[in-house]
Amino acid sequence: MDGYARWFVEQERFYRLMLVAIVLFGGTIAATGAVTANAVLLGLGVFWILGGGALVVVLANRDPESG
Repeated sequence: MDGYARWFVEQERFYRLMLVAIVLFGGTIAATGAVTANAVLLGLGVFWILGGGALVVVLANRDPESG
């Protein structure tokens, strides 16, 4: 867990903000889907977190200027 926290802190501000925004937005959608029993929103929120988070990690690792 320490390695993940260190990786997050070493990233540029843009990637940190994108990752936080993806988690907050996806979490809000998933929570709304869970509360309203809407499977489409729940699935969309989960895939938003997983897909968006993975995309930010890949882009951050490919950026030579990023930590």
